[in-house]
Amino acid sequence: MNQNHISVLARQLAEQGFCVVEAAHGPEALDHQERLLYGIWEGRGKPPLTGFGLGVHPLLTHAPEIAPYFDCPEVSAVLEAAFGDPPRLCHTGARIASEASAANIGWHHHYGWDSQGATGRTCIERVVVNYYVKGISPAIGSLWAIPRRVDEPIPAPLGERAADWPGQVAVAVPPGAAVILDTALYHTATRGSAPGMRYHWGGHYQAWSDPRPHGEDMDMSEWAARAELLDRHPGLKRLIVP
Repeated sequence: MNQNHISVLARQLAEQGFCVVEAAHGPEALDHQERLLYGIWEGRGKPPLTGFGLGVHPLLTHAPEIAPYFDCPEVSAVLEAAFGDPPRLCHTGARIASEASAANIGWHHHYGWDSQGATGRTCIERVVVNYYVKGISPAIGSLWAIPRRVDEPIPAPLGERAADWPGQVAVAVPPGAAVILDTALYHTATRGSAPGMRYHWGGHYQAWSDPRPHGEDMDMSEWAARAELLDRHPGLKRLIVP
């Protein structure tokens, strides 16, 4: 990915609250990710995927083999451009769902700090990065967002939590792409029409120069101590070890 494209994506993130990094992972990686996530569901006795589905936190603990896929240079480059500083991984997780899951999981955001602090910002402070193994489509399930600029306030809810909201836009995501969401962005997911499993996984990131704790932070000390594994995955190591 060239510098111009990185700048375009960082600008989209600032101007609308989200951007899509296409082809973050190829077919072999996606097949491996699907097997890892399916294995978690299978290992828990294949519980029904009604409601939210199955949330997996912290993902690196439950599926350590997914570690190398957090090393995505294209995503890291966009985050560094958005933050003005290298990114730090603060949280890892996944969602496993199906056509039996909730029709709409409900509008929400992940800002987590005093919402007044989002007004007048000059740069993104923290993001959610989700990697979509099968992409997003009406058949698989849709991702919806309420676009907002980085300096705009976080609005009051625009309707019922699980209803359509005025101004919502569908986010187009091909298989293997990463979606970067400003934590101040309202978003939701709706189920698809086709049978089958749906998977997304990822993490929360903020700048290394921003030490503020967040309610969704996870204890990364376990991974920071895994020197041998991190030495095999220097891209992941840069996200965890100062």
